[in-house]
Amino acid sequence: MKLSGNGVHVNFRPMAVIASGVCVGIVLARELQGVRLSWVVCLFLGVLALILALKKVRRILLFICAVLLAFTRTTAAYPVMPAEGCYELRGKICETPCFKNGKHILVLNNTTLNGLRMNGRILLQCEQGMFSYEYGDIIEAEGSFTAFSSNKKGFNEFNHYLSQGITARFECKTVNASKTGNSFDFYGFFLRLRAHIENTVSELFGDYSDIVSGMLLGDKSNISASLMDAFRRTGTAHLFAVSGLHVSIFVAFFMVIIPKRRPWLRVAVIGIFLLLYCALTAFAPSLVRASVMSICLISADPFARRYDPLSSLSLAFVIITAFRPFAPLSIGFQLSFCTVFTILLLNKPIVALMKNLHQALSGVLSVAICGTIGSLPLSAHYFNSLPLLGIFANIIIVPLAPLILVPSAIAVAAYIVSPKVAQIAALAAVSVLRLTSEYLYTLSSIRFCSIDVPSPSLFSVLTLFVPMFVVSPYFICGKKRKAIYALTAFAAATLLIVLSASKA
Repeated sequence: MKLSGNGVHVNFRPMAVIASGVCVGIVLARELQGVRLSWVVCLFLGVLALILALKKVRRILLFICAVLLAFTRTTAAYPVMPAEGCYELRGKICETPCFKNGKHILVLNNTTLNGLRMNGRILLQCEQGMFSYEYGDIIEAEGSFTAFSSNKKGFNEFNHYLSQGITARFECKTVNASKTGNSFDFYGFFLRLRAHIENTVSELFGDYSDIVSGMLLGDKSNISASLMDAFRRTGTAHLFAVSGLHVSIFVAFFMVIIPKRRPWLRVAVIGIFLLLYCALTAFAPSLVRASVMSICLISADPFARRYDPLSSLSLAFVIITAFRPFAPLSIGFQLSFCTVFTILLLNKPIVALMKNLHQALSGVLSVAICGTIGSLPLSAHYFNSLPLLGIFANIIIVPLAPLILVPSAIAVAAYIVSPKVAQIAALAAVSVLRLTSEYLYTLSSIRFCSIDVPSPSLFSVLTLFVPMFVVSPYFICGKKRKAIYALTAFAAATLLIVLSASKA
C-alpha cells in the first residue's frame, strides 16, 4: 500500500494498518474505562465524519474496523471488580504453585467470591498449608480481596498482572483444598513437562541452572538480583525473553537437517516444534511473535510469495492480542515488539553506513545497534536508566548465545538416553556461560555502563519511532527532504521527552 503526496511515498502494508488499528483500539479501551458511553459515541461519529471527508476511504475503513474490533474485544475482557473487603473464595489452581517472599503463591481461575463468578484469574497469597497442592486442585479460603495498584509513575502493578490475565489479589492465613484427580489436560501436561525440564537443568548445570532455565524457558524468578542487574545494566536482559534469537537458532538447526527440496516437511516439522515450544513457555508473547514470523518466513517459498517482515510482525501482534488483549501492557511484550520494529526500520540504513565492512560483520553490528536503540526508550521509561555500553555487550554476547543455547538444549534432550553425553554438552555450555557472566560483571562494574535518568512518559518515548520510521526504507523521498523530516521529528520527540521527564 502506498500513500503519496508532495513527492513523499509511504509504503504501508494492509496487515500493518490492521495492527495499528488494533493497537489504537486497545489503548482507547484502556483509557476510556469509566468514561460515559455518550463520549465514546461522539468520538466514533467524529472519526467517521473525518473518514468520509478523506480520500483512500477503504484504507481508512480498514483501520477503523480494526480499532472498533479491538476496542470491543478489550472492553468485553476488562475485569469488573467487586468492592474490596472480606470474602469467601473458591477456585481452581491453574499454574504451578510457588513460594516467594515468605508466602505461598497460587494462581486460580474459575473463581467465585461469595458465590459470585469472577472473570479473570486471582492471585492467592497464603502463609500456611499449601505444600502438597498441585495444578488442578480446588481451593477454598476466607480472606481479604484487594485490587492491584495502578501507579503510573512507578511500577504499575495492575498492568503487570493484567497482562497475565490476573485481575486481583486475595490474601488469607490458611486454605482448604480438595483433590480433583487432576484429569489430563494439555496445559497441565506442559506444566509438568516444564517442571521436569527445570529439574533436569538443575542436575546438569548446578550453579548455572538458573541462567539456563531463564534462557531456555524464560523463567527469571530464580536468577540472583546481582546477575540480573548486570544483564539489565549492559542491555542484555533480552536473553531471558525467549524470542527471536532462540527461535532463529532452532529453526536454523531444522533447516540444516531437512533438505530444501522438502519445503512442506520443513514447514510441518518447524511449525509443530514451535507450537510445542510455545506451549512449554505458556505461550510467552515474545516467543509467539518470533514463531509467527519464522513460520511466515519458511512458508514463503512453498506458497511462492515474497516474505515481508513488517507484515509478519503485524500478524503476530494481531494474533497475540486477539487471544490476550492485555498482553501489550507487559514490559516484555513492548520490549520485544519495539526492538524488532527498530531492526526492521533501521537495519538497512545502518548496514548502508557500514558498506566498507564485511557483510557478516556489518549485519551483526547492525542488529546489535538496532536492538540497543530499540530498547533504550523503554529502558528509560520503566527502569530510569540508559545502558550506554549495550552495543558493546550485545556484539559479544549475541554471537555467543548459540554456544549456550544449543548445547543446553542437547544436554536436556540427551539426558534421558545418555547422561554422560548430556554432561559433556552441559560442560560445553557452562564454559561459555562462565566467560559471558564474568564479561558482563566486568562491563557492568564500569561507572558509565549505564546512567540513571528521570522517567519520561511512555507516549513521549514512543514518539522516537517517528524519526526512525522517516529514515527507514518504508518512507520514500529525496535524501535531503528525508534528512530534514527526520531531524525535525527527532527534535520534536526529544523536546517532548525532556518536558515529560522534567515533570516526573
